[in-house]
Amino acid sequence: MRAFTYVLSILATAGVWAADLLLLGLPAFREGWWTLALFAFPLALIVLASGGKERLKTGVAAWVVLVLGAGGYVSVRLFTGAIEGAPAVREGDKAPDFRALDPEGKEVRLSDYAGRGRVLLVFFRGKY
Repeated sequence: MRAFTYVLSILATAGVWAADLLLLGLPAFREGWWTLALFAFPLALIVLASGGKERLKTGVAAWVVLVLGAGGYVSVRLFTGAIEGAPAVREGDKAPDFRALDPEGKEVRLSDYAGRGRVLLVFFRGKY
């Protein structure tokens, strides 16, 4: 049973990497360290399985995979800089051109207002 839990830990570590790659499309995950917390699950599996006197080779392998997985995650975040993907608009950046509906339901583009001065863009959250 302990060996099975160690194997689950190894698979969970690979799953954290897969989840991180899938979540890179979301700016909150691409620009943050949120998915680092997911490494707590494989760590918990290793801790739960580690009670006992004999050492299993799968336990050593699980620790090695977890340390390399978490270390690789941190290295990618620290040393590669920004991860490629759709850029997030930051304060002071030029807004990308887009289409939206005005209050009368007419389609307008941001570029329609170019040259008229500053544009104040307000987003209201909620379900309408």
